Amino acid sequence: LERPKTAGKAPAPTIFVLHGGGGNGRQLYRHFSFSKWAKKDGVVLVYPDGQHKHWNDERTGGKKSLFKHKAPDDVAFLGGLARDLVKRGIAREGHIYVVGVSNGGMMSQTLLCDAADIFSGAATMIANLPASKKDCTPAAPRPVLMINGDRDPMVPWPGGGVGFRHTRGNVLSTLATFNKWRALNQCGDKLEKQTMPDRYKRDHSHPVKFTAADCKTGNEVELIRIYGGGHNIPLPAKARLKPGSRKYKRREKLLGYYNHDFDSREIIWDFFKRAGL
Repeated sequence: LERPKTAGKAPAPTIFVLHGGGGNGRQLYRHFSFSKWAKKDGVVLVYPDGQHKHWNDERTGGKKSLFKHKAPDDVAFLGGLARDLVKRGIAREGHIYVVGVSNGGMMSQTLLCDAADIFSGAATMIANLPASKKDCTPAAPRPVLMINGDRDPMVPWPGGGVGFRHTRGNVLSTLATFNKWRALNQCGDKLEKQTMPDRYKRDHSHPVKFTAADCKTGNEVELIRIYGGGHNIPLPAKARLKPGSRKYKRREKLLGYYNHDFDSREIIWDFFKRAGL
């Protein structure tokens, strides 16, 4: 939990940041910190840990279990944690958002399906909606931002099995996920397309933003498609791994191309502020 002094003593807007499979909150905090923005705007940050380094986002159809024993009820866990922060006067009710990466992104979308009375919106990266949740009906419309690479070897853009061997449960396609949230938020049929600046010419990828038209104010649905992008978080070139390094090349070969044209943290923060953070 990170509660900047600028948040004051009154309940403050709060963002949960959920790690991917195999990770943990501390690791994500080191590589994907929102501290700079949180201090400026007085926002509380929460980096929880999933059991056995995974979240139970309720994917089905997989041959490999993510948990050693019975899968935990992470909707109840995270929802209970959020309620506790409200009760303790830390989090402001109605202003609790969630960011998730990969497995954490799928968990974030599951939270909007089943706990929209607690969580006010989500931003997800390299993640689609679990196929098991395709008929979910949230308690209320909620804003959703998705950031996905269309050459992701782990979470397939066209949907299907997750993981290198496609054995970790099934997800909808990115477009089906996007359209699901558009329908739930009663958005119009038209899309606004914006080609974002291709600032880093050597990353073999470029971003384009698609915005659903005529969504209810505060419940926007947006998708940033990274053309050529892999299973990686878009960040400036020097924010994490140094391009061209041995480790960078090894991860790129395994997970696909990075994108360095924008800082996804800035994009997410702006989205949440427009949504009423």
